Amino acid sequence: MADLLFSINATMPVVLLILAGYFLGRIKVMDTAFTAALNKFAYNVTLPFLLYSNMSTVKISDLWNINYVVLCMGATLFCFLIAALVSIPLLKNNKLLRGEFIQGSYRGSAILLAFAFVQSFYGQVTVTSLMILATVPLYNLLAVLVLSLADGQGSGGISREAWKEILLNLLKNPIIIGIAIGMLGSALQPPLPLFIKETIKSLGSLMTPLALLCLGASFEGRKARGYLVPTAVGCLLKLAVFPALLLPVAIRLGLHGEEMAAFLVMLASPTTVSCYVMARNTGHEGVLSSSMVLISTIVSSVTLTFWVYLLRTLGRI
Repeated sequence: MADLLFSINATMPVVLLILAGYFLGRIKVMDTAFTAALNKFAYNVTLPFLLYSNMSTVKISDLWNINYVVLCMGATLFCFLIAALVSIPLLKNNKLLRGEFIQGSYRGSAILLAFAFVQSFYGQVTVTSLMILATVPLYNLLAVLVLSLADGQGSGGISREAWKEILLNLLKNPIIIGIAIGMLGSALQPPLPLFIKETIKSLGSLMTPLALLCLGASFEGRKARGYLVPTAVGCLLKLAVFPALLLPVAIRLGLHGEEMAAFLVMLASPTTVSCYVMARNTGHEGVLSSSMVLISTIVSSVTLTFWVYLLRTLGRI
């Protein structure tokens, strides 16, 4: 019973904040323009501060684990390939939807939910930053690749200029910048005044609640009805199949504590809202992406609680 209560207490605050955002969006307290601006602020400003605040408190030599980085990258590639294979028979009559389906199946809200979950478990985020470092560039590269090769404009390829823009955007990504500065702070341990440290900590602490509220307010639930079958299959892969296949591997490799918690969220988090944004920006309709975001987020309140409970009973988190 204690493990079940722990699991519920860890997952429900996250779910309730998302639902609160959804409610605020429906009553227009958080309208589209406000939510977009707030999400941009949370992502571009508060997230780098959160990364620095947590990573700078530990030594870089204690934080770095190349085996863990390779594991997270390998798991991401595995999920991507399985989703691509499933999309062939599932969407054989609608090739334009394959890009959205693949992206929505492998790409979860790892960044957002990892911080929220790990903070609720351990009160501080450290090793989780390695999971983000391993997955964020790969998430974006794979998403641009698969959406561009099956885009709504039928271009069928990616130009050299597009690749340059992809790489430039990765270098300007606030997550990458935050991790880089955080690692630098971890290595140098600069003697900052207490009021500076507290300001950085305060800005960083805004990230999780703001981002979760924005996630809920961004939902477009009415569009979810037209793509029930691919949505159901994609959500099944994201929330159940991938964790069932890869968590035993992580257990066998000896992952525990924050490493396991971050790995779990990477595998079993719901489809991220970024899937919808990227789909729209590459010529796709975006309806399937929106549907997968909505359904996977609702269902994950149950599935994530189950996975947390299972790992908790096994003594892994």
